[in-house]
Amino acid sequence: MSVTARRTVPLVLISFCITVITLQYFLSIDVLTNLKNELVTWGTIGTAMAVLYGISVEVIRNIRLASRRRSNKELINSSLYFIFMLYFIAIGSIYGVGSQQFTNVYVRILAPSTFAIELVYGLMLVSAGYRTMKATSLSSAALAISAILILLRNSPMMTTFFPFIAPMADWLTVPLTGGSRGALIGAGIGALMISLRAVALGEPGLVEAGD
Repeated sequence: MSVTARRTVPLVLISFCITVITLQYFLSIDVLTNLKNELVTWGTIGTAMAVLYGISVEVIRNIRLASRRRSNKELINSSLYFIFMLYFIAIGSIYGVGSQQFTNVYVRILAPSTFAIELVYGLMLVSAGYRTMKATSLSSAALAISAILILLRNSPMMTTFFPFIAPMADWLTVPLTGGSRGALIGAGIGALMISLRAVALGEPGLVEAGD
């Protein structure tokens, strides 16, 4: 199949789906409703297949990496991926994802691991924030002052000894709200334009095709 066909066919499908879903939102027609529900069902199936494909690729990748590693520590770390993945699959397949057994595995293994990863992310964000809040320009100085005020606002001790910090920090929600609403309006207009271009088959960036 040529590159043109690999770009055109997905664009036609995207245009068709956007048109059907948009018309169904504004028009109460049974045919459009049934077609929209069918498209959502197939979208769910496609998403599940994409997740399954991603898991398969990740498994193959880890097997290749594990086969190249020589130290026992690296082999153990690679093996943990497969052990816990198979364990979750086995518990979910035998008892069901809504069972107490699966919930216990989630609470005792996955949830603590997630908290640990979030803690690492938090430390990375603190470090990145410290580097970002260097007042090297007017915009970075405004960012640093705003961040410091918000941090002090969340400290009961600081607001007790310096009560003027609270109203100053609370006022920051005014420009923040205005900026966020402007960003949402811009994003909405951009999404509308991309959708219109997709319907007109004029947005090839939605599809990536290699030679």
